[in-house]
Amino acid sequence: MNRYRSSLLLLSLLALAACGKKDEEKKSGASGTPVSVTQAISRTVELTEESVGTLDSPADPVIVAEVPGKVQGFKVKDGEAVKAGQVLADLDARDVSLALQAAQADVRRPVRRCAAQR
Repeated sequence: MNRYRSSLLLLSLLALAACGKKDEEKKSGASGTPVSVTQAISRTVELTEESVGTLDSPADPVIVAEVPGKVQGFKVKDGEAVKAGQVLADLDARDVSLALQAAQADVRRPVRRCAAQR
């Protein structure tokens, strides 16, 4: 029993000694995670999202030129809504002018041959 009391006394002393160290550590300085503080401000934030995929349109428009030619400039921007019959691009007038002159010459040639045979 004497041995039991001495063991109990020794454990009590160790427990008290351990508790005393924690109090000394708390008093020595602040421990924990350092925190920085900042002033909150109100501002507009742009929200963007990038993704990969495909888009399907319910309509499948067909765009064709009424006459052949080189494109000189566009009258609409990418993604802009357009209506049926709206002019989308300017063509180089020289090609159309040369084609018109060639067609007029083709029409005049048989007329001149007919007049020469009379």
